Amino acid sequence: MTASRATATSHGPIEAQVERALTDRVMAGEPMAQLAHVIMIGVIAVLLWGRTSTALLLAWVATIVVGVGVRAATTRHLRTTKADSRTTLGAVRLAVTALGLAWGVGAGAIIPEVPPQYMAMILVVVSGLVSGAANTLDADPVTFRGFLVTTLGPLLAGILVSGHERVQLVAVSLIVIFGGFMLVLNRRAHRILSDHHHSSALVALREEEAQRERRHLDALIDSAPLGIVVVDRDNRVQRVNPRFQDLFGYSSDQAVGRDLDDLIVPEGDRSVARELNRRAQESGRAVAEVDRRRRDGGLVPVRVSAAAVEGGVSGDPGHARGA
Repeated sequence: MTASRATATSHGPIEAQVERALTDRVMAGEPMAQLAHVIMIGVIAVLLWGRTSTALLLAWVATIVVGVGVRAATTRHLRTTKADSRTTLGAVRLAVTALGLAWGVGAGAIIPEVPPQYMAMILVVVSGLVSGAANTLDADPVTFRGFLVTTLGPLLAGILVSGHERVQLVAVSLIVIFGGFMLVLNRRAHRILSDHHHSSALVALREEEAQRERRHLDALIDSAPLGIVVVDRDNRVQRVNPRFQDLFGYSSDQAVGRDLDDLIVPEGDRSVARELNRRAQESGRAVAEVDRRRRDGGLVPVRVSAAAVEGGVSGDPGHARGA
């Protein structure tokens, strides 16, 4: 029951972090996407000016510009209000889908009125927009699918309305294949991106849990009534608790980094201390009643309990000893 509760507790924050990271990526790509739409509709206007109905072309350009303006205002409002992920994605999806519909309906209405070579240029521009969206919207496949369908759907209808000759049928086939490929590409990119953010969030959560456990352990060591010292493999002091400092007269700054035997073991007891170290390393634990030297030179009879630990202050294996 405890394990299940821990899993459920940690799962929520991870998913929330991933959702927030993906939403932030969608928002980060908005300025570039909006600029691309303005540039592309400008290219279309220059390309088709005088070769199709001016009123229809101007209406298409105006619709795209208004759509980009609404999309920009929406993203600016979302940033200002610091909306949550669900609200942000809902608003972005609506704005992107509306803009996709403006592109699709406009292209579908104009294509029947232009020669095949200009139809090909329109397809190139629209394909570029869809390709860019597959990248900038890799964090939200739902938004991309909405843009893809609303852009290519009316476009396909416009091509079929213009005729059923070989060129139109080939164009329709290529668009369908292209759309399917973009869907697969976007889905794969989304999976990779989600896995990356999920792994990053999991690592961050584990590090936070480890730090919390470390702080808890530090508090226990500092409040222990026994003198405790942590040493590394080379027997150098990594940390001492307040009781150790009181017992032997060394401050933490004076003790850390020094060889423990040089610090508190009398000269005549060095061989016994080395044997204690060996037993602790081999069996994981050793206990002995010995004399240890204070900073002022006086001897203190203590009962030493040494235990091997997996990680010290530096993360290397070492020993913790209580006196």
